[in-house]
Amino acid sequence: MDTIPDCYNAFDESLSANSCSLNDKYRFNCISEKKCPLLTMVNNNVKQCIGGEDEPDSDGQITDIQKLPFSALCDGRRDIFSSPDETDETHCEQWPCVNQYTECNDIWQCPKGIDEINCPSKFHCPTDHHPCVFSKNQTIGCLHLNRTEDGIVDCLGATDERPFCRLFYPTDKLRRYRCWNDTSCVFYPFRCRECNKLDGIDELCQQNHDKIPDMLQYFHDMLDIYLITRLPFSLESSRPFPLKQSLPLVNKLIQYQMKEIEESKGENELDMQQVWLCNRGILIYVGQNESEQCLCPPSYYGDRCQYQNQRVSLTLRLRNENLEKINVIAIIVTLVDDTDFIHSYEQFTYISVRDCNTKFNTYLLYQDRPKNMTKNYTIHIDAYDKTDLLYLTSWKLPVRFPFMPVNRESALLVIPALHNCYRTCNSKYHEQKRNSNIESCRCKSNHSRLISINQDQCNCSPDSICVGLVNNRSICLCPLTKASPRCFLNSICQVNVCLNQGVCVPENDRISLTNFTCICQDGFTGQRCEENDAKIDISFSDVSIPQSLLVHFITVHKYDARTQNPMPTRATMFKRIDFDQDTVTFYMSLPFHLVFAQIQTKFYLIVVQSNYTRSANISTEVARSQHCPHIRELFDQQILDYPILHRVKYYHLPCMQDSHLFCFHDNESFMCLCTEKRHANCFHFDFNMTYNCMGWNDCQNEGQCFQDHPTCPTKTMCVCRECFYGTKCHFNTKQFGLSLDAMLGYQIRPRLPITRQSMYVKSSIAVATIMLAVVLIFGTLSILTFQSKSCQKVDITFRCSIYHIIFHAIISNLLKDQKHTLTDNDMEHICKLTDGFSDADMHSLCHDAALGPIRDIHDIELLLSEEVRGISVDDFIKSLKAIRPSVSESDLKQYEDWNKTDGSI
Repeated sequence: MDTIPDCYNAFDESLSANSCSLNDKYRFNCISEKKCPLLTMVNNNVKQCIGGEDEPDSDGQITDIQKLPFSALCDGRRDIFSSPDETDETHCEQWPCVNQYTECNDIWQCPKGIDEINCPSKFHCPTDHHPCVFSKNQTIGCLHLNRTEDGIVDCLGATDERPFCRLFYPTDKLRRYRCWNDTSCVFYPFRCRECNKLDGIDELCQQNHDKIPDMLQYFHDMLDIYLITRLPFSLESSRPFPLKQSLPLVNKLIQYQMKEIEESKGENELDMQQVWLCNRGILIYVGQNESEQCLCPPSYYGDRCQYQNQRVSLTLRLRNENLEKINVIAIIVTLVDDTDFIHSYEQFTYISVRDCNTKFNTYLLYQDRPKNMTKNYTIHIDAYDKTDLLYLTSWKLPVRFPFMPVNRESALLVIPALHNCYRTCNSKYHEQKRNSNIESCRCKSNHSRLISINQDQCNCSPDSICVGLVNNRSICLCPLTKASPRCFLNSICQVNVCLNQGVCVPENDRISLTNFTCICQDGFTGQRCEENDAKIDISFSDVSIPQSLLVHFITVHKYDARTQNPMPTRATMFKRIDFDQDTVTFYMSLPFHLVFAQIQTKFYLIVVQSNYTRSANISTEVARSQHCPHIRELFDQQILDYPILHRVKYYHLPCMQDSHLFCFHDNESFMCLCTEKRHANCFHFDFNMTYNCMGWNDCQNEGQCFQDHPTCPTKTMCVCRECFYGTKCHFNTKQFGLSLDAMLGYQIRPRLPITRQSMYVKSSIAVATIMLAVVLIFGTLSILTFQSKSCQKVDITFRCSIYHIIFHAIISNLLKDQKHTLTDNDMEHICKLTDGFSDADMHSLCHDAALGPIRDIHDIELLLSEEVRGISVDDFIKSLKAIRPSVSESDLKQYEDWNKTDGSI
């Protein structure tokens, strides 16, 4: 059942109708019929299913609404086959045929061509008229709308009766010119050859096409091949918001310097003869005779670069986990054999903000030709911070098939943000790093340089690092301000040409000594960091100020013939809003056209701009009028219960019914804007996006990771769950309990003075200051007061009174649930007898005295609880014989003597 007969009489192909009964997971299930062809037969330009859903690329058919643009719905061309009764062209009763994607595009997509009526045209027809080439005089005139599609051909090519050719030739989109008084439809350039009855239009066939360009374009627009094009999401019919945007002043001197840089860049034209002569090398002329010689690339050799070298072809992609600072990383790749001999090396610079999606391709050659097959070879890759020439980490890739003349290796290398081990940089460490595939580990030395070889053999400049030898030549790692193989020449970055504290990074000095790249600080962009990032100030009008805010930046792409439907891209940023703030500011260096603010599950449209303005200062607000409601607030339950492919046909109704509606969403697939003509304009939006920084989430405790670019981020940010905080969500407040640390910790701003702190912090400081002042004042007064002997006697008498009151309360509390006969006088007597007892001593005394009534009982089994007597003062006196104070009188006497001489009371 693969369309190829293998059995006699093609018996194996006669069972194709039962192919779905095989329970084979490697078969494609047709939706339009009961048939399951092999996966190898899918997308091979041959339709196996009646509906053609097995060939999604042959005529643009797709099977998922997530891949279909909103403009492709109800456009007369079937794209989705969810079921025989549910496609993208069914249930289109509420879909307006004339919309921003069909109106005035020179293609008839609506009945009678009403989508092309009253459009700007070079033919200047009156209202409700179409251009028409009349057969009598072969000139372009105008035909009223009522005479189109009435069954009578009035114009040459039946341009007023276009459904005829579409009906009889639905698949051949070029046959749209109908011959005069005939039922044949032909391709317009072939009309003079294939139409039998010209009826006087032979004059047009005899004319030069250069003389009738407008007429040719008019007939050319009849072709339905343009209907294949799926138009991407566009903002041309949307009203800009906010209307006011300000631009910063631009230095004219900087503009002039930038113009000089752009004009100095030129492209040399290639001579095909020179390219052919040296294969993949470069032709040069040597000597006065200008003899032809070839400079060969590393992969080839010979006088005409006609032979291939034995080599290792290496492709690397790198990712830097540390985006918190600007990192310029030098990568040194060496091909080493098992004797630690370096055969060849390559060196390049990696900058995460510039090269995040770059594939670095390089060739590593063997020292001998042919190579020594008895040795094993390994690729060593070392990473250095080129700003301060610190060693970062290393990797080792084995050459797995040494018998092959060309080995192709590839790897994705991650430069870790944290290094958990620090070792001394010496030859022993370097040898261990070379000979074993240890994890990424940073070493340190007093001179911040890696000592891997005998430095006496190196001839690098003093401010560079020698990392090895190849062919008795040093492998030198230069700082940013130096260039050349031995780092003795000044690079273009010797004088920083970047503005606004940007970092200058020279390009490969083997290619150019004048090219450079500027790595800009936050808030700046441009070739020399001369431009400010776009600044968006967001305020809150009639909406409660949230604790945090998600902002989605949407970039709308223009039509691309290669992808045909470039989906809008999205970058999401997050910020916490301090309790005393009513505005929040975002900086964005990437182009954007739409900005949505998200507060929990609510969306607000805050910026709409058809054309991106660089370095703009935008002030907008989150207001109820900009709220994008969920469709459950706009439709009844019957429409909400429809499948998404059916329900989306009703999305124009909310914009038509509510003139104040800006946007809405379905929280499933589409985010929609309302155009100025009150039509819905929707694009796909991922409402369930997982914020994990493309799988490289280093946030702890289930924190979410946000990045400023969907594929090439320059900075990331962790959003923590409740009770967690810190840049990586690695701290928590659970151990605080109910304390001022937990309540005021988030309120204190460490970088602001006290005068700019919040009211809560100021109040706490004021209360603590007052309490400290009161304690200091009364403490000082107490010390001064009780220095006199008379006050000390009064104080002792007062404290004794307090002592008796406290112990009276202690005894009453201990005996509150016990039966006793103690009076106030008895209590006073017990307090005198227990002078010097501590709280614990009194507790023991009361327990022992409570057992006194029970000790007098002889037959406890026959005694009722009511018959037990209460505790008396005699029980306490008896217990005092066994319970003594924990501090003896002699010890207490020593304390009192000490207090008289050295104490304060």
